Amino acid sequence: MKAVVFHGIEDLRIEDISIPEIGDYEALLKVGAAALCGSDLRVKAFGHKCIPAGSTRILGHEMAGEIVKIGPKVRNLKTGDRIALAPVAGCGHCRQCLRGNATLCGNNTVMGHSINGSFAEYVKIPENYVLGGNCFILPKEFPFEAAALAEPLATVFSSLEMCAFKPSDIILIIGAGPIGLMHVTLAKIFGAQKIILS
Repeated sequence: MKAVVFHGIEDLRIEDISIPEIGDYEALLKVGAAALCGSDLRVKAFGHKCIPAGSTRILGHEMAGEIVKIGPKVRNLKTGDRIALAPVAGCGHCRQCLRGNATLCGNNTVMGHSINGSFAEYVKIPENYVLGGNCFILPKEFPFEAAALAEPLATVFSSLEMCAFKPSDIILIIGAGPIGLMHVTLAKIFGAQKIILS
């Protein structure tokens, strides 16, 4: 398969590599869409603490696609399922995981950072993702390109929830990139009186 492989700072290469093998509780996703995140650009420019010098990684964590193979013990997915994938899996046992905050888990894994991600034709979905509820089944008519934006949209939704603003509030959003524009859209839906975008 073709993959975009990070070899070091400013060193991305399109390579032919083997399609990943899967285990008993794993699945193989044929990538239908993979969005480019600002964090991918930062990894390209500065590297990442989860990618030691001298090692490689397939970047990308905003993805959707079709399950083409499942391990023999997988029960919650089937071949042909169209899914969006939450890219962070926690340990499942710590205080943050038990509160639903896998992104704050000290032992989490992140697609495209600590394990290979979606800038490839196929992605292995590890056991902790399959069993941890990270795979979200999509309706047949839902486009992969829109589903790949579920992760950044979830991030925006979470940030607005944490703000706990009231409909009478005025909201200031700094930054008019994709995340800023998603903030504007959701702030309108949440009923902000006025939105200022800088």
